[in-house]
Amino acid sequence: MGMRDGNVLSDEDMMYGWLCCDRCGNVMPPEWMRAVQNTVNQVIQAYYRLPVERRSGIRILELIGRYWRVDAKLFESEYHYHEVLLKTTDHLMQYLLNDHRADPPVFLFEELHAFIKELDLSLQLNLHVVHWSPDSLNIKKYVVSDNPYVLDAFKHIISVFCHRGMLSFPEKIAVINLLNGSQKTVEIEQDLQKSLDYLRLTKTSLQENGFFLPG
Repeated sequence: MGMRDGNVLSDEDMMYGWLCCDRCGNVMPPEWMRAVQNTVNQVIQAYYRLPVERRSGIRILELIGRYWRVDAKLFESEYHYHEVLLKTTDHLMQYLLNDHRADPPVFLFEELHAFIKELDLSLQLNLHVVHWSPDSLNIKKYVVSDNPYVLDAFKHIISVFCHRGMLSFPEKIAVINLLNGSQKTVEIEQDLQKSLDYLRLTKTSLQENGFFLPG
């Protein structure tokens, strides 16, 4: 992630452009993660646009074959490249087939934007797959990052959108990790100030590291 022209922060920038791991204190965007994320986004979009009767394991493999154009040179080794490809394929099959009879999503890879005056910051929320439940929304987000900050980043941005009335409070938010196959539930932060403070600290950190121009 290069320097931005203005103060715009998205949840996926925080996933793939902040800290790459716990061990290092440096900002080192893991390029392979962003490349794989872009690829699985295309696969998931294409899958949910298919009629229910055409959603199958064979179709998922065909979509992966069509969209996977990730450069093996981005990875630590050839083994690492194939490991990520196999894990990602396996977990896409697992979760997409579980959802093969789902109705078309009400939101499919939609971006929501809002300017937050207290932060002097524009936030961008990336909604992957959103279905209506009887009472509210069910949100699924697919990630390819083991970064422990991923859940916090998404939690605090979506909490601000909900508290400010720009998104209905969801019934369930699931974050699916396509590297390790885990699914974790995200709870909306009830204290809006905590989310604002988290994002304010994030903004300061990113400014110090040259990700966007100081405000």
